[in-house]
Amino acid sequence: MKTLDAGRLALRVEGEMWNAYWYPRHDTTEGGVFLASTRLNFVVVNAERKKQFMAFCRDVYGDACEAAIGRRPVWSEPEGHPAAEHERAGTA
Repeated sequence: MKTLDAGRLALRVEGEMWNAYWYPRHDTTEGGVFLASTRLNFVVVNAERKKQFMAFCRDVYGDACEAAIGRRPVWSEPEGHPAAEHERAGTA
C-alpha cells in the first residue's frame, strides 16, 4: 500500500495556551488549521493530562484524515518530537 503524506500535527505554546494545528506540509507552517486548545497550566502540572491532550489531538487529526483520504495516519513516534528551532515560539 502506498504511503500518503497527510501533513503534520503540531502542538504550540502560544502565551498561556497550548494549541494544536494541522499543517499540510512538513517544511512550513503556512496553511495551518487550528484543531484544539487547552490552558498550558492544566497540562504542565499533570503529565498524564498532557498525554491525554496529545492523544485527543492525534485522534481528532486522525478523524480528519480518515474523512479526507479514507485512512488514519500511522504515527512514527509515540510522543512526537520537538519542533524545529525556527518554529518555536513562547516557552516551547
